Amino acid sequence: MMKTKWVIKALAALMFMAFAACGGGSSKVTESNLVGVWISTCEKGYRLEVLNNGTAIDENVKYAWRLRSGNLFEFFTEESVDTARFKIKLSEGGQLLTLTNIESGEIESLRRLIFVEITEQKLLGVWELEDVAGVSRRDVVNRMEFFNDGTAIMSQSGRGQEVTWRLRDGNRLQSTAAFGQTQIQDVELSENGTLLTFHYDGRFGNSRAIFRKK
Repeated sequence: MMKTKWVIKALAALMFMAFAACGGGSSKVTESNLVGVWISTCEKGYRLEVLNNGTAIDENVKYAWRLRSGNLFEFFTEESVDTARFKIKLSEGGQLLTLTNIESGEIESLRRLIFVEITEQKLLGVWELEDVAGVSRRDVVNRMEFFNDGTAIMSQSGRGQEVTWRLRDGNRLQSTAAFGQTQIQDVELSENGTLLTFHYDGRFGNSRAIFRKK
């Protein structure tokens, strides 16, 4: 129980470090328009994924969540009755989420991360590893370069390996090494086309790596 309380407090401290003001009106908050991927407007790399099955993934940890009275957001571990409570406001258009910690009064602003349809053309170029979750950096390539002839160079610790690649079903990347091993992974591309996320255990899993386009 003590460990669970520490996790809740640590999570609250992580989520509510600063506030980015946003003008304009607000939208009605519903469970459906909370679902998605949110990243902090102030803290680099912080990511919260709210799923439509009542769970949320904060980095490597899975939590449960619920919405009460339209503007009260509760966030808690599935094993515990300990609950962090926040007043919630969604900007007009539903792209900016403002959370106020009821206990501490701290405020955090998160923006919705919008993913776009992936095409082969959007993957071309050099991508470098920026962040990982649920997987060691030692187990992930740190540089990728995609070419328009269907080949790519995957580099790790300065050593590159050539693979062939193609997209399947719009958001699944298939790569095949020279010795015949094939991998298929779920991938997502951010709205501005500069962040490419690899999900190593499925779209709603905890293991992923984020690459930035150079």
